Amino acid sequence: SNLVLDPQTGIISGVPAAVTPAQLYRITAQNMTGSTSLDFKLAIVDPVDSVTGIDLRFAAQVEAVTDLAELQPEPEGTGDWMIWMVHRAWLNDPSLTEFNFSGKTMPPPKAEPRVSVKLMRAMARNTHITALLLPNANMMKPQAHELAEALTVNATVRILNIESNNLDPSGIKRIAEALQANRNSALEQFRFSNQRGVHDFGRPCEQALAALVEKNTQLVKLGFTCSDNHLRMTIDKAVLRNNDLARKRRASAKGAAQ
Repeated sequence: SNLVLDPQTGIISGVPAAVTPAQLYRITAQNMTGSTSLDFKLAIVDPVDSVTGIDLRFAAQVEAVTDLAELQPEPEGTGDWMIWMVHRAWLNDPSLTEFNFSGKTMPPPKAEPRVSVKLMRAMARNTHITALLLPNANMMKPQAHELAEALTVNATVRILNIESNNLDPSGIKRIAEALQANRNSALEQFRFSNQRGVHDFGRPCEQALAALVEKNTQLVKLGFTCSDNHLRMTIDKAVLRNNDLARKRRASAKGAAQ
């Protein structure tokens, strides 16, 4: 249903209302000189994006869910699973504390914004994810800035791994500045090395990272290689201080519990 065959051109147009198995149709064309017929087999299948491999019908159904209790069961296909996982983050699923796309290729944001773009925005509202793991996940430059925007307010993420992606120094710098501005940031580990095409993050980025680790006393791991000798010493000194403070906090908490 909802499909129309133009009797003049033979073009089939319209949007199918439902998936249907293959059926055989006979099409007859005629004019002043005679007629001819052709048997034509037509099936309506689930729409799958040729670039992302995502079932667009499934993605639309997931997107429409506003209550976790109504969310579809976990799908099998990688693209569909990514759509499903990101929507869980968007709905602030309390059972989702580790978000792990390690080694999974997120589709290009322009081809499918309901994965990487939506995930970055979800982190501004999510209050349960403590580990955001996106190494080698095809994260693009604009998403670093979108993540930075979310990290200005996020107070839950403790571990952030965005290594081996396609980010540039300006994006990393923006993240560092966002974390520094967020007084409620809970971040303890930040890894971002091995960005494709980046051999040196540059002094402005490294200065921002040094300022971050000096101010954020909870940050005990900064995973990258600093090129500037002075800034590397500053960062190393601050990380050592932060680890010492972390040990003291653990000892104090243990003593209070006893």
